Amino acid sequence: MGWGIEDEVLEASAGSTRAMLIPRRFGGFTALIDPNPTPAELRQGLSKEWIRRGRIAHELAHTFFYKHGAPPRRRFRVVPAEEHFCDAFAEAVMWSRRASRSTRQTA
Repeated sequence: MGWGIEDEVLEASAGSTRAMLIPRRFGGFTALIDPNPTPAELRQGLSKEWIRRGRIAHELAHTFFYKHGAPPRRRFRVVPAEEHFCDAFAEAVMWSRRASRSTRQTA
C-alpha cells in the first residue's frame, strides 16, 4: 500500500502526457512524473521543482476517484470534469503552500 513517485520522461516537451497515476496491484499508487517542464510552463517563470510538485498534487487528486482495495479501482469513468477538478486541486495546494511560505518569511 502507499504512494510512490518516480520521475520518468513522458515526452512533456511534445505536449503529451506529463504525469500518470498507476494503481498498484496490492494497493496504493505510483505516480510517474515527467520532470521536464513544457515550453509554456517555462514561460510562466515557475521553477522546475515547482512544476514537478504541481504535477504530483494533480495526480494525488486523481486518487479521490478510486475505491480503496488491492488494486484500487476507479469509482467512475474518466470525464473532463475530473481533469478540471485535479487541476484546481493542484493549484489550490500549490498556491496555499506558496502563501504559507511567504507568511513565514515575513513574520
